[in-house]
Amino acid sequence: MYKSLKEKYLKGWVTEKQLAHYVDLKKITATQMQEIMKAKDAKDKEEAIEI
Repeated sequence: MYKSLKEKYLKGWVTEKQLAHYVDLKKITATQMQEIMKAKDAKDKEEAIEI
């Protein structure tokens, strides 16, 4: 679940609100949600540097 959600979040297919819902459902942990969000931030910064 974690890996697929991370991939979808990085592609923009899942929102932060949806990630929080998965935490509420106990499908992922709050720590995993933070890791996913940090990965997205890093990806966004990397793409901004390339432009």
